[in-house]
Amino acid sequence: MEKITDFSVNEGSFEDKNISNEASMFSFIRIPEEKMILILQAPKTSAFRASTIFILKGLVTLLGLVISSTLASLLLSKSMTKNLSLLETSMRNFGEGQLDTQIRIQSHDEIGKLGEYFNKMVGQIKTLMQEQQEKLKLQLEMDLA
Repeated sequence: MEKITDFSVNEGSFEDKNISNEASMFSFIRIPEEKMILILQAPKTSAFRASTIFILKGLVTLLGLVISSTLASLLLSKSMTKNLSLLETSMRNFGEGQLDTQIRIQSHDEIGKLGEYFNKMVGQIKTLMQEQQEKLKLQLEMDLA
């Protein structure tokens, strides 16, 4: 800010040192009806205190938002990966011959639907295998008879 010494203008502000030699901010306004100029002076540290506090509060708020959104995304991703891990484990168990494998996923999203389809597929495969065993058993009985 440059120092204004020409008070012929109606209003303005400038920086200078006050009578105690402190850096200060000065603002003035001409009041023509009263034939006077109103001059306000504030120490520079006080003049910028409100804006400094505003900026600090904004930064703290921003930091809080970043932290809370990070935590929310971590919790969401953990929930999703937990369900995927359950599905993967159930598929592996079924592939290793544990035919009574069922999965319980509580979500109603695509992963939950995959769990439902997996359970349905396991049921259908078990039914087919039982039918095959019965046919084989009948075939053996017919061959022996």
